[in-house]
Amino acid sequence: MEIRNESDLDVWYISKESVDASVPEWVEFLQEVSILRKEKWGDELLTYAWHDGQACQLRFASILNRDDELPFGCDIERVSDATEILSSWLSLPAHISWTELEGADASDSEGVEEKSLNKLKVWSL
Repeated sequence: MEIRNESDLDVWYISKESVDASVPEWVEFLQEVSILRKEKWGDELLTYAWHDGQACQLRFASILNRDDELPFGCDIERVSDATEILSSWLSLPAHISWTELEGADASDSEGVEEKSLNKLKVWSL
């Protein structure tokens, strides 16, 4: 629980509506943020980023680097390059309309394992 409380204090998000940058520029931004935060807080700090598809946001946070799992309630897949996460975020709409949600049906996921539905790609440095 301690790791979750710590991360709640340092979660940043960016909505796509407020951006005008390319994927390489965003990769550079995340790397620079990670380096600057490590310079300030020490090498134990772990900065990580993910695309929150439901909120249509890029999110990133920093926690003390421990051997514990990252504070997510789902399975994660760690990726070594933020490009995939950023490409996903920039290629999707900036919001989900109510009409899109009205057509969603739980039976659409038949035959798909529950764990694979919840796998989240996370980049960290």
